[in-house]
Amino acid sequence: MNAKISVIVPVYKVEEYLPRCLQSLAEQTIFEELEVLLVDDGSPDACGRMCDEFAAGHANVRVIHKENGGLSSARNAAMDVATGDYYLFLDSDDYLRADACEVLRQAAESGADFVIFRLYEVYDDAGVAPPCAHSPQRIVGNKAVFHALAGREQGMTEMIADKMTAARLFKGLRFPVGMKCEDAFVMPTLASRAELAVVLGEYLYFYRQRPGSIMRTRGDNMVDDRVAAHEEIVRIARKQYPESLEAAKARTYHIRIVCLNAILDCPHFRTHPSWKRHIRELRERLPDLLRTKHAFWLPVRRKAYAILLCACPDLALIYERIRFRERRKHLVYTADKKS
Repeated sequence: MNAKISVIVPVYKVEEYLPRCLQSLAEQTIFEELEVLLVDDGSPDACGRMCDEFAAGHANVRVIHKENGGLSSARNAAMDVATGDYYLFLDSDDYLRADACEVLRQAAESGADFVIFRLYEVYDDAGVAPPCAHSPQRIVGNKAVFHALAGREQGMTEMIADKMTAARLFKGLRFPVGMKCEDAFVMPTLASRAELAVVLGEYLYFYRQRPGSIMRTRGDNMVDDRVAAHEEIVRIARKQYPESLEAAKARTYHIRIVCLNAILDCPHFRTHPSWKRHIRELRERLPDLLRTKHAFWLPVRRKAYAILLCACPDLALIYERIRFRERRKHLVYTADKKS
């Protein structure tokens, strides 16, 4: 018997992009067999009406209208009424490859708790997925799944958008309302409950890049939530998976540095409300950071930068701006070559 997939789409102020998202759902090769839950999270534009019009033509589509509560609240509202065996979370400005759900359902036939796929960054509605990156791989056992998350191995990230997730993993668990980095808060618990993850090389999800989006803006102010979210994986590793503790700690130190870099790029960074607390915590933990061994999260150059950041933030700022400019030049050059 085929597993039932609930596609959960939180919707808020995306009327320019929503039509392509809905079109990609209607184009799914197994569309009639899906449960589609569109959550109008109090959107002040035409999104609510657009959702209702889409649902009117499809018996398997349901619209939930609610007061604005944020992404976590919208996802939770959908999960509270979803009836699928698996959840697929789709952002309303993104869209899917036409056979995405069919491919995912086939991969789930092995009893996978996660089916992990690849995202392809796009800037318009006409995304074309690259060829498959690799043949399917399996991560077996919750220790192995959790360790893959801690070390970001075998395609296991803290994102929820690049996974179809068994509904049972969310039993008694919901996304934290009012917090940023929602995915990173819940993923350690989900990973600790998963017995099998199937990792596909298929690009199934078109991940739209928009100017000014939170994930692309330097100098964000989500530091407290972001650090706290990644410390959750350390907490679970200490309690359940000590063999993954080194990787979990290294990951969290890496995120602390990334967050401090974001503050560093703000004007008058020393007056930023989170700067003093987080730079003090990094300085206090610097000896442990230097002792922690992990080639991916904390290579030697990263440890050297941590010392520079703690000792002389102004020099770190100069270094980061130079590195950021060089990275941007490389991205522009790569984009020009592709066009």
